[in-house]
Amino acid sequence: MNESSDNIPEYFLKKCSATLAYPLYYLFTKSFISSELPEKWKEAIIVPIPKILNSSSPNDYRPISLLSPISKIMERIIYVQLVKFIETNNILPGSQHGFRTSKSVTSQLLETFNDLTNSIENKEIVDVIYFDYRKAFDSISHKKLLDKLTNIGITGALHKWITSYLSNRKFKVKIQTSFSNTKSIISGVPQGAILGPLLFILYISDLPEKCKTKGVEIKLFADDLKAYYISKPSPSFSSTLQNFISKLEIYSTQNDLFLSTEKCKVLHIGRQNPKSQYSLYNSLISSIQKEESIRDLGVHFQSDLKWDSHINIIVSKAKKVMFTIIKSLKTNSPHILLNLYKIYIRPIIEFASPIYNP
Repeated sequence: MNESSDNIPEYFLKKCSATLAYPLYYLFTKSFISSELPEKWKEAIIVPIPKILNSSSPNDYRPISLLSPISKIMERIIYVQLVKFIETNNILPGSQHGFRTSKSVTSQLLETFNDLTNSIENKEIVDVIYFDYRKAFDSISHKKLLDKLTNIGITGALHKWITSYLSNRKFKVKIQTSFSNTKSIISGVPQGAILGPLLFILYISDLPEKCKTKGVEIKLFADDLKAYYISKPSPSFSSTLQNFISKLEIYSTQNDLFLSTEKCKVLHIGRQNPKSQYSLYNSLISSIQKEESIRDLGVHFQSDLKWDSHINIIVSKAKKVMFTIIKSLKTNSPHILLNLYKIYIRPIIEFASPIYNP
């Protein structure tokens, strides 16, 4: 049974692709020229998936958004053209590594780790602050997003089509075989959509410039944001990053983004680091929590820049997966075991490995 709102299964589109190619071409052309999308293309079915055992709170579930597969085909066409325009015209800042050609988690972490190790060699100190936005993809303003698209040169028919794409979107929640009432979506980019992440990084593409602070380096991966300041020890060391925080607070408020104070963390690096305290919204109650080890895009950074913690974690994770596979199998076939290793265990071990094992 198909789960999407239009009840058209993906396998049907794949099996009949040759026959459907021209009708879909006609449909997509009509949609783009008229700036209209069928209602079913803008309706999502949300399936809550438990993140932990014995889930009891809505926060214990991860919402999976199921969308029309036909809509996603057209989105892919729009996406390809948008990316060409964005990369050709250098719309996005170099600090943004998420959902971009030739950039990745690894490229972002390599840049960061290179800066941090150089600081240690130069006997400098570093404070790295990790910021967390609460439901960032869901909170952004459609009007502000559309205004920003105009400002970067996305106008005409494409702008009108994106306006229609964002407007009058709806969703309903499915639990087992039951559905909730249909509700309207009034903000955010569509979750589970092809265009969603790209529209989001365009929305915050002005963040580095608006929050620019001398000496502060910003690194982004979609909505994951960190900022760090490298310097020789001095009494005014912490004031530079605190100044950046103040600018970020203003930017976030102006752009309907909300910092999750309890999830923002700071990593102090360097033997002479005074381990200064930083606050959000000028309140010591909302002081940023200090950590000795922080999970950064799936890689665990320690304040001494060693990899003990990360290696222990990935070895433990790989072992758990391996034991689960062994217990579930009734074969000793080397071919099958090797394939399972390549699919389930090797990615755990090799994820972002150039960072700690160049």
